[in-house]
Amino acid sequence: MKVPALFAVFLLTMAGLPGLAAASPMPAHLSELQRAQTPNGAQGLCETYPWACGAQQAAQLDGESEMLAAAREVNSMVNRQIRPQDDAKTYGMAEKWTLPSGNRGDCEDYALMKKKLLIERGVPAERLLLTVVVNRSFVPHAVLVFRGAETDYILDNMVEAMLPWRSTGYTVVKMQSAANQAAWSAVLLGPLASREGEASDNRIASAASPKDEQLASREDVEPFDGGRQNF
Repeated sequence: MKVPALFAVFLLTMAGLPGLAAASPMPAHLSELQRAQTPNGAQGLCETYPWACGAQQAAQLDGESEMLAAAREVNSMVNRQIRPQDDAKTYGMAEKWTLPSGNRGDCEDYALMKKKLLIERGVPAERLLLTVVVNRSFVPHAVLVFRGAETDYILDNMVEAMLPWRSTGYTVVKMQSAANQAAWSAVLLGPLASREGEASDNRIASAASPKDEQLASREDVEPFDGGRQNF
């Protein structure tokens, strides 16, 4: 998939490629930088699925090990049961953030289904954040982040294993705000981004603009760990 030029140029600027070797170690947990725009196709998500934006019944799981086990199980189950199909073929539009239709969907549909099932199993909604990342080829992709006690994990339809975010090779562009999941925040952490220098100006918000995003399905996102899944 071809990435819009503005988005790619922005990430190159943020990366400071000649100085990547001197970059500070990436934190175990993702932190929010500033407000970002809602991804293209996700407008109205909270009205359609209130649970996707934090409205839920009281959580039932308290133990970290129980939540980790549930996240791993749901990640694997959804990856096995849903078949990849982009929104253009399913709905006749470039992007539509929705639950899978007829056991088919693209990357954000996988992420939504995983979040729904984990909330139903008692994982607190604030631990489950829809997230936009890019790989080293600047291909945007949607995943679900599980906020663990020791690190943030990525639940990805491209990879069978649930990996710590630092082990994926992804650069995290933006995610749902933990405090208000109806809002999105720029993150800019990973091998292609830096928070130094220009990272604090308004170009962060414009780079995360919906007009610059296309979220990929399994066919056009290159995984960095675990290999390509066979369906």
